[in-house]
Parts: sequence; C-alpha cells; structure tokens
Amino acid sequence: KATMTHPKLFSHLAAMPDMHMGIGCTIGSVIPMKDAIVPAFVGVDIGCFTGETTVPCLDGKEYTLKELADSKESCWIYSVDNEGEITVTQATAKCTREEAQFIRVHLDNEKYIDCTPDHQFRLRNGKYKKAEDLTPDDSLTPLYKRIDKDGYLRVKLLKRSWEKRVHWMMAHAGALGKLPSVTPQKLLIHHIDFNKENNLSSNLKAMGNADHSKLHAKIAVDRDNSHWQSPEFEKRRLEGIQRSKENPEIQAERARVGTENFRKYMDDNPEHFKESVKDNGKRGGKYLSAYNKSAKGRAKSKEIANRMYTCDICEETGKSPIFLHNHRKKEHGSNHRIVKIEQLTITAPAYCLTVPEYHNFALSAGVFVHNCGMCAVGTDIQLDVLKPHFDQIYREIKGRIPVG
Repeated sequence: KATMTHPKLFSHLAAMPDMHMGIGCTIGSVIPMKDAIVPAFVGVDIGCFTGETTVPCLDGKEYTLKELADSKESCWIYSVDNEGEITVTQATAKCTREEAQFIRVHLDNEKYIDCTPDHQFRLRNGKYKKAEDLTPDDSLTPLYKRIDKDGYLRVKLLKRSWEKRVHWMMAHAGALGKLPSVTPQKLLIHHIDFNKENNLSSNLKAMGNADHSKLHAKIAVDRDNSHWQSPEFEKRRLEGIQRSKENPEIQAERARVGTENFRKYMDDNPEHFKESVKDNGKRGGKYLSAYNKSAKGRAKSKEIANRMYTCDICEETGKSPIFLHNHRKKEHGSNHRIVKIEQLTITAPAYCLTVPEYHNFALSAGVFVHNCGMCAVGTDIQLDVLKPHFDQIYREIKGRIPVG
C-alpha cells in the first residue's frame, strides 16, 4: 500500500509469484519509476531466526526472540562496537515474516542455531558470512561469560587479554549517565536489588566504596530487613548456589583460588607447615609403596600414563590433562567453529533484533550475528556527480545485496 501511493510510481506495480516480505520493499516486486531514482525500492531478504532462539540480556536472564517481540519493549543486549570490542547496547525485537524456511547451524560447544540460510554470522576477523556458506574452517566471534569468585558476571573481551565485569561495561557505555566524582573514595557500582547478575541500568548505582560499605553494614544489622527475609531473595540465593555447583568454570576458579591460598600459606608459614605435615604418610606409606611395586600397581601406573583424554568440543584426543587444558585454550579459547549444517523441514515465523547503534548482537549459543534492518545515510553529494558512475554503483550494490 505504501509503495503504491509513492508520487513517482509510474502507472502500476508488478508482483511476481514468489513475492514475499522484505526490507525496503517486497521481494519479487517490479516498480517502474518516472523521473526518479529511489534507492529505498530495493528489496532485501531478511535473515532471521526461529522464535525459540534465545538472547542473553543484561538482567542476567535469557529470553526468546518471540518473548522479546511480544513485550514490545527495548532490551539491553551484548554487541560488538565499531572498534571490534564487545559492549552493551539496546535493541528491539520483531516478527519479520510469518513463514520462513530454516537451517540448523551446529557449533563446537554442542549448541545449535536455527536460522534462515541467508542470515549473516560475524566472523572473528569482523567480516560477515551467510549461514549457508559457513564451513568448519570459519572462526566465529564468540561471547564467553562467567560468574567470578565474587559472584559478578564477567565477559571475555575480544581485543584484550582480560575479562570485564558487566556492570562496568554498562557504566562505560554511558548507561548510568555521567559517573560521579567520589574522591578520595574509590568508585564502584552497587546492585540495588543485590542480584549481581542483574546489570540493567535501573538496578545499578555508582557510589564510593566507603559509602557502599556503610550501606551494606546498615542492611546487615537490620535483622528484620524485608529484603533478606523475603522468599524472592532466598530463592535467588539457592539458585545461585546450585548454579555454582553445576558450573565447571566456577568450580575451577574456586579450586584455583584455594590452591593459591594454600601455596601462600606454605610460603608464609614454612615451619608451621612442615610441622603440620611431618607425620603424613607414615601409616599408609608402606602399603602404597608395596602396591606400586606389585604387578597390579605397575599395570595401573602404565594405564594412567597411557590414558587418552578427549576434547568434549571437537573430540581430538591426546595424553595427559595438560594436553586437554592447552588444546582447549588454543583451539576453543577465542572463537567458535561450525561442526555441521543441516536443512530443516519446518516452516515457521521468523524473528530478529534491530540494533540501531552497532547492527549486531549475541545469541545464547555464544556467537554474534547481524541484525535486521537497513540504514539510509544522508550525504552532500550532488546527483549530477553520481550520474556517470551509476552503472558501476549498481554493479557494486548487486554484488553485495540480494536484490529482489
């Protein structure tokens, strides 16, 4: 309807049999124009996902694209900025078409993504590639998140060798407004509802560390404080404990911290440590020595020495846990790869996000993808300057954009 009412439309609009929804205009339409060139009349297929595809949001929860679209509200998500670094920004979700065909992209982290064949995935080098053209040799831009030992959510950065707490990502993205000067105190970010995974701007408050300590002290002595006694807080507390038990990264971090503390104790108190362990092994030492010298013990030692360890991501094998650690760090520590792609027979509504600032977003599967939408950029270039180059411009556009 909007196309038909355009003042420069000449006589009629032709619709092809395969016409379907697009961005700019419908795919498969022919629009004759008189005395005008209208770049907006380019039909671009929309690469999208099933409604069940989930997106990690800054409140610490994951939502399906359908849930986000039905809410009709903006959401805070992870994105890669124009400098190639992970940041946070706002997005909106929408249903882009009622019927679409999908493929399933299997990743090396045992997760998969159901998307249209033309959807663009962000590669580790910053370029984009259609889902149907991805191969196991392609390195995808990853999103690695974890809960640190203090309970805060961290994200592994792409261009730097460290992780960043998400509440500081929000602060540095300007989501909290201008940060206050708290000199001589140290600036920190307080979680208003005490849920360290909820990093929405409405739940964060910048304040000095001394003021923060006073706030927590006041709450701690208030035995009747409704927050600490509320069922909601108790539920979150128990859920957090359970998540930490089931998260191997958290368990590994706790083991690392425990080992460091133990080594520090040994270094700081060598005499006390020696006294504490001087009798270790006296009772069982002779039995262990006899076992190691026995045929059974030697066989067990040989079996352990030749034990093969398999990577649970790519199934490559090697000897010793050290191999496994180094392999995972080298091959899977900075990107994700495609394992396989399969064609799905389902036809379902398609959904996507629109990210106005950076035009990409992270999925719960752990990779970044392009968003839906087109941008029109105004310039001061006069039409007469472009006329001699129309053919070249058209060839360039046709080579990069699926024109309907």
